[in-house]
Amino acid sequence: MKKYIQLMIKKTCQLVVIAVVFFNPLNVSGITHQIPKSLVPALLSESVPFAFTPDDFRVEDYKVEWLGKPIKGVSFHLGKESLEWVRVHTVLVLPRGRLIVHAKNVENGKLSNIGFNQSFDVDDKNNGVAQIPVALISGKKNHIEVTVNRNGKMQVGHLVVRFDPRSHKHSTVISDTTCSRFKVSAEVEKIDEDSWIYLGCRLVYVQGEEHMTASLELFIFWDNVGQTIKIDDVETASTTDSLWPMRLRSRPGKVRLSSGDQNVTIKYSVPDRMHYGFIGMGLGPYGYYYSSDTDVLASSYVPLLTLYGSFFINEAMRIVMFNATAFHSNFYTDTGVYFLIEQVRSIDERFSVNILLGSHVIGFKTQDFGTQFKLGGPQGVEMVFRDFLMKGKNVSLGAFLLPVVNGKSYINTWVRWGGSSLFWEINYISWREQINNQNFYSRSFGLSVGMPIGFFL
Repeated sequence: MKKYIQLMIKKTCQLVVIAVVFFNPLNVSGITHQIPKSLVPALLSESVPFAFTPDDFRVEDYKVEWLGKPIKGVSFHLGKESLEWVRVHTVLVLPRGRLIVHAKNVENGKLSNIGFNQSFDVDDKNNGVAQIPVALISGKKNHIEVTVNRNGKMQVGHLVVRFDPRSHKHSTVISDTTCSRFKVSAEVEKIDEDSWIYLGCRLVYVQGEEHMTASLELFIFWDNVGQTIKIDDVETASTTDSLWPMRLRSRPGKVRLSSGDQNVTIKYSVPDRMHYGFIGMGLGPYGYYYSSDTDVLASSYVPLLTLYGSFFINEAMRIVMFNATAFHSNFYTDTGVYFLIEQVRSIDERFSVNILLGSHVIGFKTQDFGTQFKLGGPQGVEMVFRDFLMKGKNVSLGAFLLPVVNGKSYINTWVRWGGSSLFWEINYISWREQINNQNFYSRSFGLSVGMPIGFFL
C-alpha cells in the first residue's frame, strides 16, 4: 500500500506542475479588484450584457428631467422596452436604458454623456432626433448634455435621471449573489419609495497578528439618496456615483446606514479566523454491486461513507481530496487527490467550470489475491451554478472519467446541491480492475447527506 500511495503522490505532484505552467498561469496570484472612478462608464461599456434580473423595475419607474434651465422645443423619454440590467464592478448589477430626445426647429445638435457624443438626425423640416444609452442612476453626476443649434445660436442644457416609481412596489434592498455565502440580510426601518439599495460582496484574506482573518468588502449602492449618508452615525461621502465601499470584520456583524429619516441595518456573517483546510463527510444508502469473472461478491444496499477535503491556494485554485468507502465484507475504498482549477466563470458570475487534475487509489478485497490497491489517473471536470433554487444554495455536476484501457476503467459522476452547512449528493461510481487476467468490476449508486466536520491550518 505504501508503494501505491507514494506513486499517487508523485503523479499528483507532476500533474499539479503541469496545471500551473500550462493550464492557468495567470491564476497563480489572487484576483485583483479596483473601485472605478465612476460606475456610469462601466455600466454603459458592456456590449452584450447578461445579468439575471434582480427585481421587476420598469422604465416607467424613472423620470428624466432638466437640471437647470430647460431648452424650449426639446422633448425626451426613455425607450419603452429599453431597461436592461448589467453586471458592473464584478459585484453589482445595475440598470441602464436608452434616452430618446426630440428637438424642433434645429439646424443640428448633439447629445453628450461620459465623453461620448451623438449627433441629431435632422429631417427636411428641421426636426431632430437622437438616441443614446444612459445609466439609470439618479443624481447630478450622471448628467446628459443636450446641445442644439438654432439660427446659428448654440443652446446647451442638461438632463438627469431620477428614480421615481409610481406603478408598482419594488424591493428596497437587493443583495447580489456574491453576498449569499455571507448570509447578508437587511432590516429596513424606513426607506423612501423613490430609493433603493444594492449590495455586493467580496472576501479578502488578511494575515492578522496570530492567524489569517477575513475582511469582507461590502459595496453599498444607494440610489437617489445623494452622495453623503451616515454609516454607524458617522457622515460618509460616496467614493463614486452613490457607491460606498466598506471593509468589515467579523464583529459586530452588522452596519447601520441612514440618510435623513431613512434607516437600514445590514447584517452579515464572516468568521474571525480563516482556515486554509476543510474536511467534510457524507453518508447514505447505496446500491452496491461487486463481481469477479467467476463470482458475484456483493449485490445489496450498503452504507457508503464519503470524505471530502480541500486546501485553499487562492480564489481560483485548490487542492481537493475525496474518499468513498462501501461498508461490506467485500468492500472497496476509493481515495483521490486532485488539483482543482477554475477555468471559466460566466453567466452573471453564477456559473463556473473547474478542471480536476490528479490521481486516485482504489483498494478492494478479493478472495484469491487478498486486498489489492490500484493506482489510476482519471481526470475530472465540474460545473457549478450558484444560488440555484434559493440564495446560498449551489448545485454542482461533475465527473471523473477513465475509459476502458487494458481491462481498467473508472467513472465517478455526481450531482450535489446545498450550502456550506449541509448538502445532498447523488453519486454513481463504477470501476474495473484486472489482476492476473481476472477482471473485477464494481458499481455503486445512491444518495448521501454531507456536512463539514472540521477545519485546519
